[in-house]
Amino acid sequence: MKRYLKLGLVALVGAVTLSTTALISQPSPALADPGQILQELDLTAEQQSQIQGIFEARRSDIEAILTEEQRDQFFETLQGNRNFREAIAAADLTDAQRDQIRAVMMDSREDISEILTEEQQQELRDLMTQRRQERRQERPQ
Repeated sequence: MKRYLKLGLVALVGAVTLSTTALISQPSPALADPGQILQELDLTAEQQSQIQGIFEARRSDIEAILTEEQRDQFFETLQGNRNFREAIAAADLTDAQRDQIRAVMMDSREDISEILTEEQQQELRDLMTQRRQERRQERPQ
């Protein structure tokens, strides 16, 4: 059960952190939006603030890992289709960079997990399952 929570949080943090990163790199009113899924968790103002801080730190960490060219390609791809895996592939990362980004994402997952209540963690698992099912149905057969 904890493994599924960790996997769900990794996916959430990846999508939300990098979506937020793309939004932050392009000035937008959506800057304060910590992600649609997190909004569905009824976070307190304190939780929202803490998670936004995590997103900002992770964005900075990821930007520091990428070269300027990789950053441009990564964020362009991410903003265009919001697909983290495609954005990673487009950035043409080295194995070392992949490992560094994976570590950043795992740290983010752990940090967010510590902020959420048990009920929020369960709701997150449910939402992530629902989103995965929706993505599978949207894929061309």
